Amino acid sequence: MAANLKFPFIIAAVILILGISVLQWGRMNSLHVVFPTNETEAEEFQVMSSAEAAENDLTIYLQEPEAGDTLGQDTLENVKYTLDYAQLDYELIQPEEVAGIPPSPWHILVLSGELIETWDHDAVDSFVLEGGRVLAANRFPSVEWMDVMGVHDFNDYIDDQKGITFEQDIFPGYPDLPPESTMLTHSILDLEIEPGAELIASVEGHPLLWEYEYGLGKVVYWNTTVTSEKTSRGLLLNSLSLLPPAMWINQSGMQIFHIDDFPAPIPLGSLPEGVDDSYRMSVKEFYTSVWWEDMKKLKDTYELPMTGYYIATYEDQFRMQAEDIIEDDDYFMLLFGRSLMDEGGEIGLHGYNHQSLVTEDEPIDPELGYVPWRSMDAMVDSLEEADELFDYFFPEHQMRSYVPPSNILNETGIEAIAEGLPDVNVISSIYDGEEKGSLIQEFGTDDRFEQLYHFPRLTSGYFGNTEEVFRLVDGIAHTGMMAHFIHPDDVLDPDRAKDRSWQEMHDSLEARLEMVNNTYPHLKGYTQQDALNKWKLYEQSAIYASPGENGVQLSGTEAVMPSTGYLRINEGPGASEGSLTNAFVNEVPGTAGLYHITVSAPDVTIPYEEEGSQ
Repeated sequence: MAANLKFPFIIAAVILILGISVLQWGRMNSLHVVFPTNETEAEEFQVMSSAEAAENDLTIYLQEPEAGDTLGQDTLENVKYTLDYAQLDYELIQPEEVAGIPPSPWHILVLSGELIETWDHDAVDSFVLEGGRVLAANRFPSVEWMDVMGVHDFNDYIDDQKGITFEQDIFPGYPDLPPESTMLTHSILDLEIEPGAELIASVEGHPLLWEYEYGLGKVVYWNTTVTSEKTSRGLLLNSLSLLPPAMWINQSGMQIFHIDDFPAPIPLGSLPEGVDDSYRMSVKEFYTSVWWEDMKKLKDTYELPMTGYYIATYEDQFRMQAEDIIEDDDYFMLLFGRSLMDEGGEIGLHGYNHQSLVTEDEPIDPELGYVPWRSMDAMVDSLEEADELFDYFFPEHQMRSYVPPSNILNETGIEAIAEGLPDVNVISSIYDGEEKGSLIQEFGTDDRFEQLYHFPRLTSGYFGNTEEVFRLVDGIAHTGMMAHFIHPDDVLDPDRAKDRSWQEMHDSLEARLEMVNNTYPHLKGYTQQDALNKWKLYEQSAIYASPGENGVQLSGTEAVMPSTGYLRINEGPGASEGSLTNAFVNEVPGTAGLYHITVSAPDVTIPYEEEGSQ
């Protein structure tokens, strides 16, 4: 009987000992191996092509400016990138070749530059009179060219004109920029446009963009120099789409949301004043119970998987090994890293530490206070330690994406990444910027290391002003994507927070995500790796629009299935809305002749609306 009474106590003691042992084992960071994070399955994409080669009636000719025409060369380069990202083919021609272009509403000649002595005025004049189309991509002064360009009279240049006012919408979502904005600073011609010209946009009361019918043809004219800048690419593409009878504007259809410095060691101490007086807690508590919880709610609401970029340590020097970092502070990786993975996200590398991968011979803003790396070998060693740390916490995952600290990176650092992180296949910095040493990117494979792809972020922050919204919309208008990044500690920095509380920052970010969700519902959320895979397929795709007797025929080659984009119809009846066979059509409110369309087959006819249906 006594033995029977002792038995339950023995069992309880064994369970207690086992429990303590398991907890101790967990404290030694082994539970993450026994219970790994959920494996996020890579998105699978398919492509579709027409049974016969897709016919493209649209031909775009880019006239090359003179070698010394800086404005012309810069504008031409900007136009080429714009067309490349929209998957639109073009031909480069010399001024003397313009006379050989057959006049057609499907033939567009793009002029750029201000040194016009070699331009063939008579050939361009005849081309438009007989039905051709011309995009004047920047302002140029000439009395001889006034008639064809829709200019009634002009005087001299006016510099430092700021902002933009849309007299009519050419793409949904663009906000007006007031004269106080410095984002778009124009040099324009002081001019008057012909009464028959249709004004599309102005700046400080002056005509900025208009379209003009001349003979059987049409001209769209940009009275500005900002078309040489990246921030105008969406406007360039959509102004060009006003010229032919119809045009398909391709969209990659993606949202990518990055969180830099996450996961990363959390600052010690309490929240600074101004974050929000209602949060009387430490930074660690705020990140855990407020900031990250709010971010997860945004992720769920807008179906937006997040890609975090982790920092191992904030020490300036490369001193700590992976095992030292694990022993020193594993909280941020175990809590936030695992949570991010379990939420369907991805973790890439921001750096072993927050020191940009540049040597003392490479440019960097000294005010950042960063310590240059002594050699590429030192960079490689640090990257390998960061990779070892990632493998320890997430043995079933691969770290394949990289974001440079402060978006600063140079040739030595790129080579170090190629050598030290052989699994990394994408580097994401920024699309535009002026900070010394910043890696300003275009989309594409690295010039030296073909395994590395450059995939810039187009916007950042919590959308504190109209300029950030304009940049967001222009990016969507020409790439079909929102590629955005934030930092958890933005809220701790009064400058980056723009003196707003966390609630105000959160509400501003949510308002922009809501706007994107409502205005561009075709943009689907992806992790960085899935976005890279889709974009590479999108680069090879093409969809063409050809109006026929009963509707507009869309034909595709290697198009992502389903494909999404905008159809602009400039002549004839509009398109029928609603669900069609292999397509769904929505007219864009407030933007005449523009329809958003999703197609799930390579050959689709979008029927014209029936007369009187509106």
